[in-house]
Amino acid sequence: MSTSLDLLAQAEALLSDVARVDRATLSDDELVAVLGVEEKVARFIDTSRALTAGEVAERSRYELGGAGLSMRLGERKPVNFIEQITLVSQAEAARRVRVGLAIRPRQSMLGEVLPPERPIVAEAAVKGLIGIDTANTILYSLKQASHGSSATPENMRAAERARVEMGTT
Repeated sequence: MSTSLDLLAQAEALLSDVARVDRATLSDDELVAVLGVEEKVARFIDTSRALTAGEVAERSRYELGGAGLSMRLGERKPVNFIEQITLVSQAEAARRVRVGLAIRPRQSMLGEVLPPERPIVAEAAVKGLIGIDTANTILYSLKQASHGSSATPENMRAAERARVEMGTT
């Protein structure tokens, strides 16, 4: 079993215990603290799921044809494959792919590791500062802004930074 799977198995066991805690036994302060920590944990899970979906999509790219991951496992499109494996809606699978592809490190044609398409969103997501909903909203607004005449790389980085800052407050 890989390290990632080992860590996820440990997290699953711990989160299963957390889910069984009777919230009625918690003080108000404990309940509020649990609420905040649960949300941060959920953001890490969201980021992990998006990164995994992005990697599945990358390994299932159209140009790989039958050698692509999803095609080899019986689904033509990676979104449909993710939907089948995770039992989430097609819209949720597509959202995870969209966010995952934008925040995962990329690779050049020469095999060099490149930063994510949206490095500021990626950093905030990996740190647990934003969840998939916020990341998706930021990515959508940046896509819309990229069609404008003032969408220079500098302006787009500034817009990304501003939207992430707004999303964390």
